[in-house]
Amino acid sequence: MLPPSLRARARATALACLSLAAAAYAQDAPSPAPPSPETVARLKERLSVQHVLKPGNVLGFSYPFSDPAELNDWQAKGLDVVDVREVQGGGGRKSFGLELGAGSRGAGVARHSIALDGTRDFELEFEVWAAHNSPSAIFCLLLSKKVGLAWGQTICKPKSLRPYNKRAAPDPTLFREERVVRIRVRWEDNVLTVTTNGRKTDTRSFKKGELKSVRIGFLVRNARMVIESLTVEGTLDPKSLR
Repeated sequence: MLPPSLRARARATALACLSLAAAAYAQDAPSPAPPSPETVARLKERLSVQHVLKPGNVLGFSYPFSDPAELNDWQAKGLDVVDVREVQGGGGRKSFGLELGAGSRGAGVARHSIALDGTRDFELEFEVWAAHNSPSAIFCLLLSKKVGLAWGQTICKPKSLRPYNKRAAPDPTLFREERVVRIRVRWEDNVLTVTTNGRKTDTRSFKKGELKSVRIGFLVRNARMVIESLTVEGTLDPKSLR
């Protein structure tokens, strides 16, 4: 057995070799390809807001929801109200935003026209308040057909709104008195983490490939919700531009 001094020197040498190997790999790794001119052109046609498309099709965009032209980027179904305008709630709050309203007859949905690659990390943040609410109201952020966030707080199955984590439950009272709620969603290494008003409200690990494609949307029933802003950063799924 080597004496302690030699063992320590051997460990230091091994760590140095690993660091050199990692640096060499990083230098040899190919740089992400720049987006194709066709992708750039199609994206410009599909997005009404300013956006940034980086090598590797890394996409960032933000909605202030102050211009009715922003509606062109969304596909709505079953909603009684879909508008970008200055909204005034029954309690007196007034602000510009994406207004989505549906009655008790059925839920309505507004989905973004562009999808993100769910095999890559992404992050989104938005602010929302309820201009009209009720005990039977439903609000859900949609990420895919199988993954949503009930009231922007707990990870659920969109069709049933049943939470993946049985001990997790959303708190709709956060939306009382027309309060603005800030929701942040982060997808990293197949782990989805939700933060509401700065507090982590849910997290879940998914199997690799379980969330292949992400198309952001909002589901509303028996409520009138106002999305004041939305910021998204992730990797574009080029197939959604076809």
